[in-house]
Amino acid sequence: MRRFVHVIGLVTIALAATLTRAGGVVDSQAIRALASDALGEDGARAARATAALRAVGPLGLEVLIAAHKDVLQRGEADPRWARLRAAIDRVAAQRDAYASRLYWYTDLELAKAAARETGRPILSLRLLGRLDEEMSCANSRLFRSLLYANQEVSSVLRQRFVLHWQSVRPVPRVRVDFGDGRVLERTITGNSIHYVLDAEGRPLDAIPGLWSPRGFLAEVLRGEALSRQLAGLDKPNRASALLVAYDRSALETQTAWAAVAASRPEDALLLAPGEDDTPKARATGRPEALQAGAITATKMAMERPILSALATRLPLPEPATEGGWARIAETEAASVEFDPATVALIARKVASGHGGEEATVLEHAARLERTLEKLKRTVAEDELRNRFELQPRVRRWIARAGLADLDRLNQRVYAELFLTPNDDPWLGLAPDDAYAAIEKEGKRESR
Repeated sequence: MRRFVHVIGLVTIALAATLTRAGGVVDSQAIRALASDALGEDGARAARATAALRAVGPLGLEVLIAAHKDVLQRGEADPRWARLRAAIDRVAAQRDAYASRLYWYTDLELAKAAARETGRPILSLRLLGRLDEEMSCANSRLFRSLLYANQEVSSVLRQRFVLHWQSVRPVPRVRVDFGDGRVLERTITGNSIHYVLDAEGRPLDAIPGLWSPRGFLAEVLRGEALSRQLAGLDKPNRASALLVAYDRSALETQTAWAAVAASRPEDALLLAPGEDDTPKARATGRPEALQAGAITATKMAMERPILSALATRLPLPEPATEGGWARIAETEAASVEFDPATVALIARKVASGHGGEEATVLEHAARLERTLEKLKRTVAEDELRNRFELQPRVRRWIARAGLADLDRLNQRVYAELFLTPNDDPWLGLAPDDAYAAIEKEGKRESR
């Protein structure tokens, strides 16, 4: 159990020193003691312990989970469950990390140092909101449930990647008060993207939006293979190898599109990817929230009712185009599978949303089954759009710029791909030419 201590955040050098022996290696006995303290009833002591465990890096999370296997097995039946779940989330920097067991860096420089130390590529997530909060953007919440909780995906990410996330901006929230004590709170707008980076933080590949567990796993493994292929090459040879890899992936995408299109040839004619970087569902001018939301089927299923209620007009995508993706997805939905760990997490979330209802076990089971079937259809549609429409555009951007600057690339992704540009503080929710008949158009600065 020899790993270097990463001192981050509020953890001081003096605290880190209590975890090390001569030579800077981790004192495993001290870490086990911290894992015990992290679940104690002394809040201040528990907070110091979780901060110290996070400073250790992924090992701190592993020790914390291993030390409390009994609590994890009993789950909510154990009175310590809530404290353990919160401690795991703080150490991992991810909400619901008890299910994923993934450790995320939130400082890219520390992630790069870990990548150089381990020889692994970085998988960097950009999102609206924070991954360690329940109300991050819709895509990132689905990542936690459908991807990170999947045991095979989790195993690959833990063993082969250094994980990092960074918030692009806060996620907008809408709170609907029904006036009778009931309140509905949701997030609106905002997509997420995973980048595969080398140890210097340079983008090698991009995985926009939500994919099925199997599709996402194939993409991250492709990124890992590319990172190995480019390792040790000088800049000109890296750029050439990157172009060759993208040409190969473009050919594979075209071949895959031909196979998919064969199932719905009449719809495929409407959706065929082009080279002009202007998909049919996009409109000119400043994008509005409904246009941005329509890029993602799963997110739109959650957000459309609220966005429609907020909008003064509905700039919906061309119906034939929108319906074409959905009809093709009907054929692909059968290949979307959720493993038992994922289903267990989804079931807990679904049950928590209907805790006050009088329902039998069979009724809860039927609701879960309907939820899973709808998720499979919308995930299949998202993956189709991401694979054949969005991902090829990002790959062309990276290829044209060589090893592009990550921040500049991400700005372009959010402005042109996700239609949520940084220069629009209202994220398309307050169009300049929409009359709301409200003072200041309803815009206020909260304090």
